[in-house]
Amino acid sequence: MVWVLVAVRMAVGKALQSAVKPDFRQLKTLLSYVERFAEQQHQANEDRHIFRPLETRDPAMARTIAHLRRDHSAMKGYRVRLEEALTY
Repeated sequence: MVWVLVAVRMAVGKALQSAVKPDFRQLKTLLSYVERFAEQQHQANEDRHIFRPLETRDPAMARTIAHLRRDHSAMKGYRVRLEEALTY
């Protein structure tokens, strides 16, 4: 996942520093991977196998877990805005 995000950052950074347009198809493919993997698999598994058991075992972790869940929601918003920008 990290390397996919690094690839997106490098492609966008290179485009911003030069007159070369980024490969928008490649960027959309990378973002599609982020959506499929992070949102549909990773975050769901993280909630099921880490967050819920931690909350059950140690209720004091609820605040930290709530913060992590908010991060997941924010990540989805960032991805949606980036996709909209690419579509534009």
